[in-house]
Amino acid sequence: MQFVILAIPYMRSRGEEVGRAGSDPARFQALMANMKTQMRFAESVGYTGFCLTEQHLQVEGIETTTNPLFWDYFIAQHTERMRVGQLGMNLTTVNPIQLAENLAMLDHFTGGRMFAGFSRGNTPRWTGTFGQHLGITSTHSDKSEADLRNRRAFEENWRLVKALWTEETVSLQGEFWQAPPDMPWEFNPTSAWSPDSVTADGRLKEIGIVPRPLQNDPHPPVYAPFSYSMGTAKFWAREGGKMMGMFNEEKEHFIPLTLDVCLQEARDHGRDIGPDDMLALGGHLVMGRT
Repeated sequence: MQFVILAIPYMRSRGEEVGRAGSDPARFQALMANMKTQMRFAESVGYTGFCLTEQHLQVEGIETTTNPLFWDYFIAQHTERMRVGQLGMNLTTVNPIQLAENLAMLDHFTGGRMFAGFSRGNTPRWTGTFGQHLGITSTHSDKSEADLRNRRAFEENWRLVKALWTEETVSLQGEFWQAPPDMPWEFNPTSAWSPDSVTADGRLKEIGIVPRPLQNDPHPPVYAPFSYSMGTAKFWAREGGKMMGMFNEEKEHFIPLTLDVCLQEARDHGRDIGPDDMLALGGHLVMGRT
């Protein structure tokens, strides 16, 4: 059994009544120092991984997990073996092409210690702000138009990330992104060294990221946090992601049911996997004051 720390950093202490603690540069420096010390210790006692949620605009100083990729790189610099990842990056509001590149870069910079995690977003303040150009915000799994649009963006963006990770060049035209958009491309090196990327009349036909990930069997490990959305669970069963569910008394019967459904969904789509390939369980580590 392996244990991974899902860190939820705060920039305020117990009982503090200070305003906008998340905006204070000195507090962030202290947070960085504490996180480095804690993760070094965690690695020394056998923890195998570190990850964060993705949150933004948390000026209150609660769950200050701005840019998990930068955090991952920071922790990887100060540890030797610990894997680093995200649970997860909001895949609905970002440019998936740039995210695929950034994750691939992180995989190389960490020597293949990176794992990726993707979510649909659960916080409207930042999801709605970041996703306004696409008409995307966070939703409940209520089958509303906003929920369906969010899910369509999520699934399209993942397929684009996966294609960019696993293929040298791709051409995918979707509802939200065109990779690439139609444009003239008269660049002799492309014609000479990537001829499939252009048409005979000089139009851009395919694009690829640089670099592709270091882990290529067929791509870095992918995890997906979920709560009660069976649609999300079945999607990742088909696509090769590993579900991560926080276990509590309410889910005592739901999680085994979800696991059975996902294993069958995976088998129906040609994936011969076992429970350990499909589900990771999370819990809360609570320490009292002494």
